[in-house]
Amino acid sequence: VEAGESGALKLEILFQEARKTAPCIVFIDEMDTLAQKRDQVLQNPMGADEILESLSNIKPITNLNSSNFSSNVSENSEELTDALFAQQDMHKEKLRILMQFLVELDGIQGRDGVVVIGATNRPEMLDPAILRPGRFDRIVDLGLPGPEKRREILNLYSENLGINDSISWHYLIHRTAGYSAADL
Repeated sequence: VEAGESGALKLEILFQEARKTAPCIVFIDEMDTLAQKRDQVLQNPMGADEILESLSNIKPITNLNSSNFSSNVSENSEELTDALFAQQDMHKEKLRILMQFLVELDGIQGRDGVVVIGATNRPEMLDPAILRPGRFDRIVDLGLPGPEKRREILNLYSENLGINDSISWHYLIHRTAGYSAADL
């Protein structure tokens, strides 16, 4: 999405193209960027925390000369206003994208022949609405590779490196416990 473009509109166009192309697969990597948890909705039903957060970020005025005071106040208030509007616009755009994604997953226009696969390394960041029944049929947790898989991954990625024969694979395999395939 380029600056000024609507991510929700791009998402809608993507699914329109998918319906025209069906059968097809729509693969969304890093799905947590589209469907990030809406913390504010549950934690703050009374209003926006953005105002309080932005007020806490105001820099104190160090020079209180009368000539500089009014210009410093107006500069700070303009910066604060601009920051608030930018943050509010970004929040609204994220919400629009999430809502469009939910609409597409609910299949109001139908998803016949369109399979949606989403991947994330941070499932705890997903909005609970994404995980409701009917939106994704299955959730597959791949987990971390065990010792043998780590050995296979390390061998695969080291083939073109010209590795010294004296490297202790046993040492590397045990040293990389808890690593994902991407980490390796």
